[in-house]
Amino acid sequence: MKKFQARLTFYLLNLLAAILLVCVIGYFVLSHLESYTQHGQFIPVPAFNDLTVEEAHAVARHAHLTVVVTDSLYDDAAKPGVVLEQSPVAGAHVKENRLIHLIINAHNPEKVVFPNLQNAAYRQTLQTLTSRGFKIGHIEYAPSEFHNLVLDLKHDGENIVPGSLLTKGAVIDIVLGSGNGRNTVVLPQLTGKNLQEALDILHTEKVDLLIIDVMMPRLDGIRATVKIRESNPLPIIILSAKSEDTDKILGLNIGADDYITKPFNPDSLILQVRNMISLKKYQERNTLNTNDDDTNENKDYIALDKREQKFINKLNNWLELHLEETDYNIEDICKEIGTSRMQLHRKLTALLGQSASEFIRCYKMKRAKELLESGNFNVSEVVYKTGFKNNSHFTKTFKKTYGHLPSELL
Repeated sequence: MKKFQARLTFYLLNLLAAILLVCVIGYFVLSHLESYTQHGQFIPVPAFNDLTVEEAHAVARHAHLTVVVTDSLYDDAAKPGVVLEQSPVAGAHVKENRLIHLIINAHNPEKVVFPNLQNAAYRQTLQTLTSRGFKIGHIEYAPSEFHNLVLDLKHDGENIVPGSLLTKGAVIDIVLGSGNGRNTVVLPQLTGKNLQEALDILHTEKVDLLIIDVMMPRLDGIRATVKIRESNPLPIIILSAKSEDTDKILGLNIGADDYITKPFNPDSLILQVRNMISLKKYQERNTLNTNDDDTNENKDYIALDKREQKFINKLNNWLELHLEETDYNIEDICKEIGTSRMQLHRKLTALLGQSASEFIRCYKMKRAKELLESGNFNVSEVVYKTGFKNNSHFTKTFKKTYGHLPSELL
């Protein structure tokens, strides 16, 4: 019993001593913690703006702080190498040895490669220019059938060459297409006319294409299309809210060239209209050329038999429909006309002595020459209409083909 009491007393004394030791250590730590962590002690951050990096380091050391340069900008109103921004800002209270981040003024302005935006859409151009740090200046419009198509980009009054280096923040002036074109036409008045009156007007007036609705107050679009097709090959696009396959099949069977359901994309409709009108004019030219053996520009084709001529015409028609596109390739053509790349190459080589690429280039150049000679388009517009990505490539190809610059035809 006495041994147990002695052991208990020993353990209790040890426990008491341990508790006392912990209390002493805790008191010591707490009494010195505030001075060690500098709790409640703050240093005001000095202003580093307009100081050089060396001056900023000297000021920071005196204030028991540390500075580091993390980035640079260019401001032509400030001296090169001086501090433009700091974080934390001047006047903020921080602890001793706090790291202050500085942004200094670069010695030279940043240069940016100017993108190729010729013939791009206005909205795309704005997004691209602003994302690369350029500023938008004066917007002006020039005659063009394509509304808001970028015709020219200028800096300080000079045209900008794609790929050139410009100062970031440079002001870019943009020349856009007005959408009015060089020629205007008076549209025939069909409102309030009955079917026969409308058909008589279409026969006497020059109309390139007709867009017709199926459900109209006085006229059924289906019946009107059937009647027009009896005597007029005018391209017809049907617009309708009827979207069933049976409705589309009916519209195409009665002679419509296309059937577009509502709602529709206006840009897609405009592109389809352009393609159809271009194809119509191309077919009209080919008809005239075929009837004139002496002046036919395609006399090499006339010597072909009917099956070969049909193949060439099919290829020409596809190229005309896709003339404005810049990103199609030979595989697209092969898929459309139902042949392989190798067969296309062999056939064109055997019939015309040209590769597929040469045939496409010659076709584009021929159409470009025709458009320029018409006097209705400037060079930039022809570049767009023939699917070239930029003026320089078009000009180089045109000169190589015809021996003179395209501007000489204007």
